[in-house]
Amino acid sequence: MSRRRIEKILAVVSYFSGFDAVCRFLTRGRKRVIMYHNVLPESLMRKDVANSFTTSEAEFRREIRYFKSKYGISNDMNDVSRVAISFDDGFKSQGEIAGRIMESEGDLPAMIFCAGGVLDSTSPANTLAVERVLHWVSNAPDEAIAKLGVNTREEAWPKVLWPRFRGDWREKGEGVCRWLDGIYPFAKVIASLPAEYVRLRLTGLTREELDALRRKGWLVCWHTQSHFPLKMLPEEEQKREMAPPDEMRGLPFAYPYGDAGCVGGETIRLAQDLGFEVAFASCPQKQDNPYFISRYATSEGRIMFHYHFSGARFAIRRMLKALGIVKVV
Repeated sequence: MSRRRIEKILAVVSYFSGFDAVCRFLTRGRKRVIMYHNVLPESLMRKDVANSFTTSEAEFRREIRYFKSKYGISNDMNDVSRVAISFDDGFKSQGEIAGRIMESEGDLPAMIFCAGGVLDSTSPANTLAVERVLHWVSNAPDEAIAKLGVNTREEAWPKVLWPRFRGDWREKGEGVCRWLDGIYPFAKVIASLPAEYVRLRLTGLTREELDALRRKGWLVCWHTQSHFPLKMLPEEEQKREMAPPDEMRGLPFAYPYGDAGCVGGETIRLAQDLGFEVAFASCPQKQDNPYFISRYATSEGRIMFHYHFSGARFAIRRMLKALGIVKVV
């Protein structure tokens, strides 16, 4: 049985036995931060590599109502009884759709982490390099995918494109974009997508729109300039990527990708040196460092979400280790 399958079984047992509720109670002094990316209308939802973290408008509303009723919502990191809602990147959908829902549910606050390459961006051709790669692999024709040397589209991202993208540190992914564009033009990929999808998903919020979110109580924060994996960059280049605009200084920060493979020890130190209030990971951690704070995604469904959100996953790991059982989760 695969490790992933075992983890899902443990998550189900934890959820229906009430073990995750016990774990959540025992870790009630820990601030929980929920991580979202894009929120799209049902008519524009696409299940592909590029949208693995995209939430439908209806599902997002249901989840926000759940968090509001169960915990309450607050940006205050010292208010551990309430969760915080965060968005990464700064695309149109986050302000227009998610922002409208948050307002309609009671002027609820959120944090939005903006990548510099997205700010005021009106052309999908200039969107983040990683988004161009993800949309290429999700929408290029099968014959173009075959030229990558893989059997299926699903294999292309983990086996070929992500390793090559991470290795393209000198150009921060632009070299990979040129290579793919030579196989099949990105312009044709964009032309194949609905215009409203392209606008919401691949163009950025303006500074005026961000100011409007600030007036509603949102924190508008920094997410680096190019959204490249920081650990792959020399330290001085990491510092340039992480240095925020003046209006985002002293606020929270979120690392792109936000796991140990993309965030090194020097990256965490730089976040502190640059004066950010706190810094967020994009995954659960056993214990939060104020400059590598856990965040939790709902994209795997409610049971897996609670398995991570409650801390049950790490409690089970500790128990297995104490029993001398090989770590499988």
